[in-house]
Amino acid sequence: PTQITAVTPAKTASATPVSVSVGAGSLASCITFFFVTGLIGWWKGDAGMTAPSNVISKWADQSGNSNDLTATSTAQPTLVPGGLNGLPYVQFDGVANNLQSSSNALTNTGNFSVFMVMRENSAPAYAWVFNYFGPSYGQWSGFVNVGATNDLMVNRQASNSNISNGASVASPTWHTVSMVQRVAGTESIWSDSIVTNSSVGGDNTVSTNVSLASISTTFAGNTQSDIAEVLFFNANVETSRTAIESYLKAKWGV
Repeated sequence: PTQITAVTPAKTASATPVSVSVGAGSLASCITFFFVTGLIGWWKGDAGMTAPSNVISKWADQSGNSNDLTATSTAQPTLVPGGLNGLPYVQFDGVANNLQSSSNALTNTGNFSVFMVMRENSAPAYAWVFNYFGPSYGQWSGFVNVGATNDLMVNRQASNSNISNGASVASPTWHTVSMVQRVAGTESIWSDSIVTNSSVGGDNTVSTNVSLASISTTFAGNTQSDIAEVLFFNANVETSRTAIESYLKAKWGV
């Protein structure tokens, strides 16, 4: 028998695994679907691109919530066709490239979770890869590069505190990176499925927007990175973390 696991992010569904048997006897396969609640943003390199000549003006949200990411004409990143496991990914130049959510529909005051397939090519200290920020400067939480060693950390600027994972995410190696921030005020970060650090003192009460490769709409394009897929949940989905990471690893070959 063959075991196949499929992760199906859903806005409203049970998180309980559902198994479906296909075939019989020695030819039987079991397909397990994990319905993960709370998905509010899903951006993947193999879907939803508005990219004439491989220049991206919009990365459409695949979660069903229409939380698309867009770029102005001077900030558009590049689509790299077939660049990772035969699938396209997004490349940011570290100068002006960035993508931003186009509305405040991503407002959250409790738990949230982020899963990414990414690599860092070059970045100054405190260069943002994924950022979940508020309506004004100084209110955000996200993945940030911490300098020449390309270590990744979670920074909570409103409380001026951070946790570092102590693991390099430098090019040419691709990584899965995961973060859960809990309403109780704690958060954890995983690099390639290994928990690397946890901390106390989350402050995500005013976050409304998502940006890639920039701090916010005010400070754009400061990290040279490649991103293949991002899943953003308005919930703590830590119990489904292994299944989500397994899906990303199998799809992207990382």
